Amino acid sequence: MGRPSSFSEAYKREAVAQAAASGNISQTARALGISNKSLHSWIKTYGEPKRLENLLHRSRQAAAAPIQG
Repeated sequence: MGRPSSFSEAYKREAVAQAAASGNISQTARALGISNKSLHSWIKTYGEPKRLENLLHRSRQAAAAPIQG
């Protein structure tokens, strides 16, 4: 199993709220200096079910989209 988290529940909930507000998990994780995996885990734990479903769906779509440059 992983190591214990050094982040409080309040911090995790705030990170989830920021991700939901921005609609971009990767960008939010980068801004907070945490991994996408951590933020995804927190969203599953603390996110609202319907908002979570929409946010994860948008995240998957963005990951699957070709990089434009």
